[in-house]
Amino acid sequence: MDDRHAGSRPPNRAIMPSNPLKSPALRKRARLTMEIVLLLATIVGSVAAVMALGQRAEAVNMVQTVTFENDDLIEQIDNPLGFIELDQNRDSESCGNGGWDADGVQYAGESYTRGFQCSFDAYSSSDLDTGFIDFLVPTGATKLTGLAGNDQFSEAGDMSVRFSIYDSSDLTAPLWTTDLGVNGAQDFDIDMTGVYRVRFEVTALSDADRKWYNSGFADPAFAA
Repeated sequence: MDDRHAGSRPPNRAIMPSNPLKSPALRKRARLTMEIVLLLATIVGSVAAVMALGQRAEAVNMVQTVTFENDDLIEQIDNPLGFIELDQNRDSESCGNGGWDADGVQYAGESYTRGFQCSFDAYSSSDLDTGFIDFLVPTGATKLTGLAGNDQFSEAGDMSVRFSIYDSSDLTAPLWTTDLGVNGAQDFDIDMTGVYRVRFEVTALSDADRKWYNSGFADPAFAA
């Protein structure tokens, strides 16, 4: 045996680094960091969920709006050409205290059972009144025909009414208008090209007697 190695130091061994997570302080710090990361992830997820709900609610409102508009379009398609019925109206405003009705009338000596008229009730108001009624224009309609007039059986004997028909999207200028006195009547034949909704309007211009009278439209009809 070689005595030169007797009593010498043993060969060097690699020293492994210690695990930093074995330190309580470092473990606590790592745990807190993980909790913060999880908390931030939860907050981000909650904000995203709220934004998604808001977008969904906005989308629902848009769908409701579109549905309402499409409902009008469906009615427009379903409305037949021909005579206009009072119950097809989309909106109306009565003449003072008198409403719109579909009772028979007599204009300029002729009796009519189709149409609608408004009753001006002069007893209850010192102001001259205006009434209107709106209808959708059926798909395929190119003209609107009929007769405007004051019912000869009205009580008033000295009065004047303005009759107007509008494209409801533009109430600044009527498509047709005329002024009529007692028992007056006037035909109309109006181009409906590009018109989606039409308004019939009656406006009291004078009523010296301050008595009631009926003014309206007879045999109104959409035609191709």
